[in-house]
Amino acid sequence: MPVLTELNLYPIKSCAGISLREATLTPAGLMHEHIYDREWMVVDENGSFLSQRQYPKMALISPRIKSETLELRAPGMLRLEIPLDLLEPESAPTLEVEVWGTKLKAYDCDETTAAWFSNAIGTKCRLARFHPHATRFASAKWTGDVEAPALFADGFPVLVISQASLEDLNEKLTAQGRTALPMNRFRPNIVIDGIGAFEED
Repeated sequence: MPVLTELNLYPIKSCAGISLREATLTPAGLMHEHIYDREWMVVDENGSFLSQRQYPKMALISPRIKSETLELRAPGMLRLEIPLDLLEPESAPTLEVEVWGTKLKAYDCDETTAAWFSNAIGTKCRLARFHPHATRFASAKWTGDVEAPALFADGFPVLVISQASLEDLNEKLTAQGRTALPMNRFRPNIVIDGIGAFEED
């Protein structure tokens, strides 16, 4: 029998996630305390997104949702608190960002936040937040032309993986003398046990 074993929210694309006991499933992915999955994104000076692939230190930036702020911690850094209240869309500072070929408008977080992330990651960057007037959809090539809204996620609103799929992969890796991988390397929103390998597909 399928059992839901993990719920994970990633407020900032490519940074650490938050393990949840409950979440709201929306058309754009998981939401908790009015914070959406991949609602924020770190971008370079040209507005292109940065990820753990190039900047692995991003994995060490840990968020925590508080009553009015998103608290961030990173090794060797003072904690940073980002207000959760959305600014007025018409008057708030914005910038154009790009994620996997899609350009859209986003809120531009302040200079203090930009400096914090630049020091934490080791490259000049800024933090952007998804703008309420922006729209982005998963590739229709993979959704059968269904409009699936996504914020700053790589491809789809929700990433699901089963424990059996990871175990199958790790058996293959260890048979080749390679190191097994933990579940969080795949950054899933939902982890399911009690089904066969790749049955989630």
